[in-house]
Formats: sequence, C-alpha cells, structure tokens
Amino acid sequence: MKRMLLIGLLLTMLLTAGCYDVELRVQVFENGQGSIDHTVILAKAMYQMRLAAKELTDQKALASLRSLAATDAAATGGLQIAEVKIANVGGNVHLVRRFLFDDAQAMNRYFSLLGIQTDLKVKKTFFCRRVKGFDFTAKAATLDIQQLTRIGDFYEAQQQEGAMPGVASPDHLSLVVALPGETGQVEPDTRRERGAVFWTVSSEQFAQPHSFTLAAKLPKRKPQDVQTQLPFDVGAVLRPALAASPDEAVKLLSRLGSRAVPVLHVRLDKQRRADLALLWAPDEVLADAAAYHAQLDAMLFPDLTTNYYRWMEVVTVNDEQRLATGYRTRKPLKADQLTGALRIEKTESGAAVSFTPPPINWPAGVEPPDYPALLLIATFPGGGQQQRVVTYAQLRQGSKITVAAPPVSE
Repeated sequence: MKRMLLIGLLLTMLLTAGCYDVELRVQVFENGQGSIDHTVILAKAMYQMRLAAKELTDQKALASLRSLAATDAAATGGLQIAEVKIANVGGNVHLVRRFLFDDAQAMNRYFSLLGIQTDLKVKKTFFCRRVKGFDFTAKAATLDIQQLTRIGDFYEAQQQEGAMPGVASPDHLSLVVALPGETGQVEPDTRRERGAVFWTVSSEQFAQPHSFTLAAKLPKRKPQDVQTQLPFDVGAVLRPALAASPDEAVKLLSRLGSRAVPVLHVRLDKQRRADLALLWAPDEVLADAAAYHAQLDAMLFPDLTTNYYRWMEVVTVNDEQRLATGYRTRKPLKADQLTGALRIEKTESGAAVSFTPPPINWPAGVEPPDYPALLLIATFPGGGQQQRVVTYAQLRQGSKITVAAPPVSE
C-alpha cells in the first residue's frame, strides 16, 4: 500500500512539474488609464513542493511576491500596486499581481519585462480632444515561460536534466484585453467573453512569432445635466439593513463591519468643477462582491451608464489599502450642479468639499456601530488630497462633513 502511495506521489510530481498557466489581463478605462492583472496558475501540489524546496511558509511566499511586484513597479515607473495575493482555486494556486497605470507607456514598460512589446493608442477628436477609441497591439518574436511568470526563485524549469520528456503538461499564455466601447472585428484565434477578448497560446508555439491586435470605438454620448440630486444616496445603502427589525439590523451591521465601504472621491480643477467617482471598497472577504455592487448601482441609478464610466482606484480605509471599483464622471460637474448632499464651497485656501448626509432613522434604543460607513476623498488642484472616514454614528447625526484643501505652504 505504501509503495502504491509513493508511486502515486511520484506520478503527481512528474505531471505537475514545471506546468504554468499565465494570464495577462488588461482593462482600459475611457480616460486611457487602466489596470494589469498578472496571474500565474500552477497546481497546488507543485506549489507545495516549491514551498518545501525553498523552506518557505505561505506568508513568506506572499511577502516574496509582494517584493517582486514592488521591484517591477519601481523599475517601470507609472505603476501603482493595487493587489498582491496567493489564492487557492480548486486544485490550483493563483499568484496574482494587479497594477494600475496612469498612461500607456507604463503598461508598455511592464509588458517589455515579460518579453512582449505592447502599444496602446488613445484616439481623440481633433478639436475638442474627446476620446473616440483605442488601438491595442501586442507582439513577441518568441515567448519564454520563465520570463512570462516572473516569479523569481519560485520558478522551476519544466525540463530538468533526467526528466521524462513529454510527461509534463504544456504551459499556456492567455492575453485578455478589455477596451471600453465597441470592439471591431477580432482575429480568428480569439474569443469574446464578458466584454473582453481572449487570446491563448501553448508552449508548443512559444518559439514562433506572435501578434495580437484589437480596436474599439466609443459611442457618442450626450451627458445628461445633473440637476439638484446627486445620483448616490447613503441612506439607500443602509435601508436594506434597517428595513428589518432592530435586532436583525444590529446583527447584520456587526457582521459586515467595514467589509464594504462606499467611497465618494471628488477631484476638483481650478474652476471648482468636480470629477466625481462613486465606488465600493471591499476587504478581501467581499472583494468578489464589488462587481455586484457596481451592477446594483447601475440598476438603481440608470443615468450612471450615460454620465459615468467604469473605474477603479486604490483607497485607504483604517490604514488598510483596498481596491475600490465603480464609476467616474465622463464630464466634470460644475459647482452649481451639485446642490444636493454634495457641495463645492469657496474657502480662503481655494475650495472645500462638503457632504451633508440625510439623517438616518436609527432604531430606538440601539447605538449605531462605530464602523466606517462612507469614505469621502477630495483631490484639489495641484495634487493635494484629504479624506474623511464617516462612521454610522456620524450619519445618525446628519451633520455636515467638510474636507478642505490643505493650506498652501509659503
């Protein structure tokens, strides 16, 4: 019996040795910024063997992956680390690095580290400089799996000396590109899925030259005028909990804590116009629910798809960095358009953002928890940024919350 178990273990080691699936996912937003998801997938048995060989714990492996991500972000410039994690998915382990980029050059520099030459062109109209479309190109003379994984000493070559050729499964590279707007004709060896285009190649083809192109065109939209009501209601966020009995409401809020925090991020220009982002910032437990919240917002507020585009950014909640996802305005809003809960006010230092939440009818005899209920962020001309964490207790009071521009140093 022990002999059979040993043979099974050896066969597992042979079948999983050196087999990597790499997924490179690029999502571009309408303003030309975007995100890169670099995921390396390997069998759980192989991952455990590499931990044992390197005498690493899961925590040390995660720290090593974070260090690699930080090194690459610093080397390329223009990249911000959004997320680094090691996740167990079925019988596999996913080594995930997610970056946000401000311009296409930063994305291009990161892909060059992987042996792929990319080019993202943002097409704009001649006079008003409105973004009208995107062209994405990726090329490689050859592909190298060690360069594609970019996991440092954690990598193990597939064919070592004495290994049985043809036993291990082939490696794969998948390039997934999501461009805003309507994508044109795609190449025969690609497929569409949930708004993205997938292109996959196996290691048997790595020695060949490869190229991938994709174009997208943005439809013309005329943004609706925002009148007197901000299309985001903190009360609406809390009502599902408070519709139940007081005991159930307290239990639900205590269970959720600060796991999913709504975010209002107001970016002001010199004319006091507001570039507004409406986001959800979940923790690791509820990260998968962020997409659901964004879809729910789109159903509750139909003008989101007209006035806003999909967006994500990194925010800080109680000293913890989180990836917030949601929507951002296509066109800045004038100060006089925001006459509801959110206001832009003049101050001696330039401007301030004030938010007056509607008073919450909290159940009698129940104290609201001291959890973050809302994160209000204001970015001012010149790059200064301030933020306020609003708790449920503060919402109960319904008093005005103000975020002012930092004083200008002489």
